[in-house]
Amino acid sequence: IVVLPEYNINAFATEANLIAVYSGLLDQFAEDSSAIACVVGHEMAHHTKRHIALREAKEIALKEEIQQAAQAETDRERKQATVERTATSVLRGVLGNVLSGTVGNYGNTVLQNAINRREQSAQARIQQIPAKQQAEFEQRLAEFIRQQEFEADKVGYEYAVTAGFEPEGCLRAEKVLARLPGSELDTTHPAGPKRIAAIERLMESTDATTLAASGKTKIAPTQPLTYSLSRDGVSLRV
Repeated sequence: IVVLPEYNINAFATEANLIAVYSGLLDQFAEDSSAIACVVGHEMAHHTKRHIALREAKEIALKEEIQQAAQAETDRERKQATVERTATSVLRGVLGNVLSGTVGNYGNTVLQNAINRREQSAQARIQQIPAKQQAEFEQRLAEFIRQQEFEADKVGYEYAVTAGFEPEGCLRAEKVLARLPGSELDTTHPAGPKRIAAIERLMESTDATTLAASGKTKIAPTQPLTYSLSRDGVSLRV
């Protein structure tokens, strides 16, 4: 666990067991220990649910899937363009045998223009495939990450409340984060109002007293956690 001395209203989980909280987030919560506990619980959930590893695996799988789909779409466009070009060439040959003179030349010109337009259209569609592929990749990955964030909110809430902190602390934390610029929209994180609504549903559907009692039962026979300074000289090893 490390506090980063930067006024950034954020926290994150990374690597195997590291949780980092920016000093700006602690300042915004103004020593609200229950709100801080909920944030720490959220980041712990990213570890215990293996979100980081699963996210990387999902990213690799999505890239492969979408690249294959893009290649198949490109092949279809090229095949269709070839079929149309061949069919038009055959038709031009037939007309050339039937018609002659000015009429025949005019017909050939019309058909050649049609071939050119179809080839240009097919090439334009092929050129659009990479951008469409990237947009689909980003959208589907963001949806997957938002699902993980909702899960981390839920598990983090359960962790904090089971540890004896106020369930309202999670709601206060979400309301602070919902005031940040851009939080009203879905990005890699769900929109703030959606996260607040999810916490409110959790508070209604779970019995905080029961969770806290189970936490006391589990911790009663154990010794307090110990901690020491990690080798980086900054973070604590709990």
